[in-house]
Order: sequence, then C-alpha cells, then structure tokens
Amino acid sequence: MFKRILWLLPGVLLISLSIIWIVARGTEPTYVGMGDFAVTVERTDDIPVVANPAVFQSNRFTQMETEVVSFDNPNPSLAGFTLSAENEYLRLYVYPHTLAIKVQVKSTGYIFSSTLDEMGEHRLNDIWVRFVESAISIDYWHGTGTRRESITTHGSSAVAMSMVDNGFEARVWFGESGIVMDIYVTLEGQDVRIYVPQNSIFEPEGIYLTQVHVYPFFGAVKEDEVPGYMFLPDGSGALIRYGDPRNRMVSPFRANVYGANLGVGQMVLQDIRPGFNVTMPVFGKVHGVGQNAFLAIIEGGDNYAEIIAHTAGLITEFNWVTAIFSRRYTYSQPTTREEGRGPSITRLQDEPNDFDIVMRFSFLAGDDADYVGMALAYQDFLRERGMLPNAGNLGPMMRLEFFGGDMVEGLIFEQYQPMTPISDIPRHIEELAARGVMDVLAVYRSFASGGSASFPTRFPVHGRLGSAGDVRDAISDLDSRGVPLFFHTDYSRAYETGFFGRADLAVGLNSRPFWSNDYGGWYDFILPTVALASAGRDVSYLERMGITNIALDSTRYLHTVRSGDGIVLGRPDVRDMKDELIHTLAPAQLALYQPNAYALAWTDFYFDIPMTSTGHLFATDTVPFLQIVLRGYVSYFAAFSNFAANWRLDLLNIIELGAYPSFLLTSEPSYLLAESRSSHIFSSAVDSWEDVIVHYYQEVRRALEPVRGVGITGRTMLAEGISKTTYANGVVIIVNYTGVDFYYGGVRISAEDFTVLGGAS
Repeated sequence: MFKRILWLLPGVLLISLSIIWIVARGTEPTYVGMGDFAVTVERTDDIPVVANPAVFQSNRFTQMETEVVSFDNPNPSLAGFTLSAENEYLRLYVYPHTLAIKVQVKSTGYIFSSTLDEMGEHRLNDIWVRFVESAISIDYWHGTGTRRESITTHGSSAVAMSMVDNGFEARVWFGESGIVMDIYVTLEGQDVRIYVPQNSIFEPEGIYLTQVHVYPFFGAVKEDEVPGYMFLPDGSGALIRYGDPRNRMVSPFRANVYGANLGVGQMVLQDIRPGFNVTMPVFGKVHGVGQNAFLAIIEGGDNYAEIIAHTAGLITEFNWVTAIFSRRYTYSQPTTREEGRGPSITRLQDEPNDFDIVMRFSFLAGDDADYVGMALAYQDFLRERGMLPNAGNLGPMMRLEFFGGDMVEGLIFEQYQPMTPISDIPRHIEELAARGVMDVLAVYRSFASGGSASFPTRFPVHGRLGSAGDVRDAISDLDSRGVPLFFHTDYSRAYETGFFGRADLAVGLNSRPFWSNDYGGWYDFILPTVALASAGRDVSYLERMGITNIALDSTRYLHTVRSGDGIVLGRPDVRDMKDELIHTLAPAQLALYQPNAYALAWTDFYFDIPMTSTGHLFATDTVPFLQIVLRGYVSYFAAFSNFAANWRLDLLNIIELGAYPSFLLTSEPSYLLAESRSSHIFSSAVDSWEDVIVHYYQEVRRALEPVRGVGITGRTMLAEGISKTTYANGVVIIVNYTGVDFYYGGVRISAEDFTVLGGAS
C-alpha cells in the first residue's frame, strides 16, 4: 500500500503544478489525456517552454556562431620538415626524426600540425614534450607495472623512414622496451591515412604492448588562440568550444567506441548520469568556423578504440582530442569466491587483440569547415563503402510501440498481468486512422511468458495475450492497412535467469559474470553463442506465424567474454556473431535500437535515436551530427514522447532534427504495472494519449512531409533558441523554441512554433 502511495505522488504533484499554472495564466483550460490521469492543461499546441532565455545558452542547445575572425596559424613553421607527398588538395610534410607531420590544405594555405613550434615556450614537462613530439606513443607492461615510451630525438628510440607513393613508411624501434612496429602515412584525395599493421609489431620476451597513441596532438589548440571547437560523437553530437568558461574539466572526457567493454571491467566515469554509447568512431576539430577543420575517422581498430579529450587548464594549456587503441587489457582477478569487493590481483590479457590501426584525417575548408561538413564527410565515407542503405527511405512517420504484459508481485507468487492483447493492436490502429493517423508502424514488446524478463524464451506470444491464430490475424489485418508490425526481441540481456540459467551468462576475462542496469533493474549478459542458438530455435516459430519484421534490441553491446570451454571471444567475434544472428532471423524489415555504425547497412529503421548529447558539464553545445549523417538514408525515431518533460519542446526538437515521434502504449492503465519490473511505465493507456498522438502526427506531417527521404545539407542558429535547417531539395525549416515571435526574411515564426519555407511549388 505504501509503495503505491509513493508511486502516485508524481502524478499528484503534476496535477497540482498544472492547476497552479492555469490559475497564473488565467486562461480557460481544456482537459487533455496525459497518460492515465486527466490533467488540466491548456491546448496541446500551446504548452509553454521555459521562458528563461538562459536555457538556450545551455549545452542542451547549439550556440550561435560569432563573426568570422582572422587569426594566425599557430604552428606554421616547416623548418626541418620534408615534403613527402602532394596532390590536388593537400601537401604532407614529415619530420624524419620523430615522424611528426604537418598537413597544408592547398585551397586555404592553412597548416595543421601534430607537434608544436617553439616547444620551449610552452608549459610542458619532459614527459609531455615527448608525447607531443612523437607520431606514436605506447604504453607497455613490464613486470608489475605500466610504462610509457614515445619516439623522440633525445631518447633511445630509432626510426628508419623511406618515401613511398603518396607519403612515407617507417619502422620504429622503441629503445627502452624493445618494441618494434611499422607505420604508413599517405595521402588519399582530401584525406591523410595512417596505418599501423598488427603483423609488424614485435614484442621482446616479458614485454607486452597495451596501448597505442597515434598522432595524439594533431590539431591541438592552445587555450583560445584559435577560434573553434572540438567535436565529440556523444549522443546526437557535442561540441567543446575553445576558451569557453563552461568547458573546464575536472577529468578528461573518455568514451569507448561502441560502449564500455564490461568483460574486462572497463568502466567510464560519468559526471551526472550514464552517457550514450559512442556508436560512430569519429571526432574532429575546427580551426575557425567556416575556415578550416578536419574529421578523424577510426577506420580500423574501432572495436578497441577509446576517444579521449582534454581542455586547456586540465593538465596542459592545450585543447586536444585523440583515439587510443588497446592491444591488451588489464583486468581485476578475484582471488576468492567472495562476491563484490573481495581481494584481487591485476592481471594482463594473455593474447593481444586482433586488429590493424587505420585512421584517416579528412580535411574540410570554407563553408564545409564545421560540424555539418564533418557529418556530410562521414556520410560520404559510409556511403562509398556500402555502409548505408539505399537513399530515399520514405518509411512511416510515427512509431507506436505496444507493451504486451509483465509479471507482477502477488500475495505469494508472481502472476502475469496482460496489458495489451495482440488483437487490440489492429483496433487501436483503426481508431487512430479514423482520426487521420495513417502513416505509422507498430511494435509489439514484452509479450513472452516471462514478460520483460523473458529468458531464454523470447517467443511465443503469451497465451493470455492471444492464440497463434490471433497473432496471424493481427499481422494480416495490419498488413492490409499498410502498417508493418514489428516484434521486439533482445538476445543480449537477461533480467532473470534462475539457477540453471547461470551457465548461459557471459563471463569476463576473470571468469566472473558482469552486469548493468536500467529502468527494469539489474540484468546480466547472455553468451553470444547461446544467443545465436536461441535465435536459431525461434526461426521456425517466426515462419509459422508469418512474422517477418523484427525490432532487435541491444545489438550495440560488445563485450569481451570467456566461453564455457575457456575460449576468449573478443569484440570482433561478438560483433560477427550478432551479425550472424541478424541474418539467421532474416527479417524482411529490421529495426535496431541505437545501432553502431557498422550495422547501419541493414538497418531499415533506427529506434530511440539520441536527440541530445549526454550533457557533460564541459560540453558547450549539442548538435545533430548523427541525424545529419543518417537523414535521407535511414528513417529514425525518437524515444517515447509520453515520457517527455515538456511536450511542446519535445515536438519542436523532433521536427528540428528531422526525426519521427514514438509512443509506448497499453490497452490497460499503467498503474497495473506498479508492482512489476516495468513500474517506470507511469503513463501509457491509449485512450488517454490519443489526442496527443493525433496532435504530434499532424504537426510532424506538416513539417516533414516536404522532406521525406531528403538529406540535411545545412544548419545554423539564427538567434538563441532559433534554428534553421536546410534540406537537399531546397526546403528550409525554422524552429523557434523561444517565447517570442521571430521574423526571418519578412516571415513570422511564432513563439514556440516552426515554419517550412521553399521547396517544390
């Protein structure tokens, strides 16, 4: 009883605040369904945004650019450097003793450098000087500790360099450790490609290479001597502007490409809340917005890469961002059977991770020198390599995800609580279609015997939600309406396993299970081999039921695991097994939740796309880098709008980023889930949300119908809280988040509204 009272408190508070707001506004209210409560609000198209303009200066929004200013090239000297290659776009120079490089962009004459001119003028100790000067710095394990070594002119390392077509190659001997490796640096069009082959690496006995840093200071900026920013692939995208007082760090930004590797105990520090996984292996730097920039693409070794960024004042005077590659991991090995923080020793991974390092710096100039140009450059990179679907995806404009049911606490035993029988889905779709909501896709989730915790059984649909005939009828009914029905499944996570299910769980290098948590509670990870076998068993059921559309969750998690026979499966092995799992299911249409970049080629629909950055305190802006990369190739859908803090702001954000809205829905009221693992679903009844769904659909269709399947080519901030997005067909969408009207070219954009301009007549 007490727990249910606590559960109702947020709703009571929301109702109270709404009444206070109505009284303060002095307007005539109407009643609009907000979840399972009748909440007093004004019209759904007039819900206010926070009036305080300071919100538009926060890192939740993109900041306005200042006027283009001239500045001196910070590291222009070519003394001691040799021209090693030149093409139509670039000149590549190398310093033979350390392999430091400078790249001159011929269209502007600007020089990007991996080192610093006048090194003695900077506040750097000897360790940092060696790190900055060197093309490669390594960390290695010797005895019981980690050491670092760099290529320097005054160390014991040695370099044998020779020129090759379009660049140079070199063999490097790290003198103290005895480690040897080769590096190739070449020009390819507007890119500089860096290649360190794994088969060139030699380690003396008792010496183990752990990490490799390649050109870590390339494009580094001292304090604010150059205008611009660093770009980070955090959520939708984040910027750190040089010299901005908000960018002060207390610790570096560190993010593992494709998420933390929990199988080696690899965790990421967060300053407020868990961050988004890095799903795109890129970062970048701008030296003067609209002047000079480059995008760094991690082409090889991405499975074992970590992106790290420092701002000036953290340790040095410089803003820099780079990638680190882990050849071996260290991990904590418990020495007893005690769970938790028992005694342990630090061990080193036995066999090295299998990868070549391949990075490329793609240079941008003029109008392309900003985060939009970076996104379009990465889009070109993916498209040229067949890593994007065919352009012009015209998919549905709304996702309606229906929650089947879950296990709830009973007096003695848990019992199954049905929330949405499968036969209800066509009825709900028909009722919404009668109100004009036609162009949608449907998803069915949490429908198996264990509800949200089903493991290892993912199918069939629970008998209390419908028979086999009901499943076939629902699919057929919706198909006749042109509405695809996707069945949600997740072969990566297990919330409940029971005693006999423990053998199916993934364990790390230390042979201990690892876990994480979300709104549904703590969960374990399933062995990839077990997941693949489980999917294989489900294929016959899918074929019998006529299920051809799959919404597959948790494919983005890549953890090093030790299998039951002791074989270590690295991240590439796990990645390959997940690819095989997808092809085993062989869906006609596939939806993935926040997929990693390598999975985009077979992603028909992208669910739960990040609409913001994580909001780290040191970030200065959020930008839609991810959306710009995908627009025109993949239809992407935002997270569930029935959990949004402010409908109007949420709707404007969806329109601005070219996304489509989503709702999580049930036939029954959500209070029935209060004692279940899904108690976080506090508002979901279709009848209560119907008006809001209709409003979202109408507004999104009005805004985005003219740009269906069309890519984004430009974005700028006209004023604080007012964005302008340009599409490839000439359509312009201006979104005004502020509480006052805005005029652009004689056109009024009303407060908290948007306007669509241009396009075909």
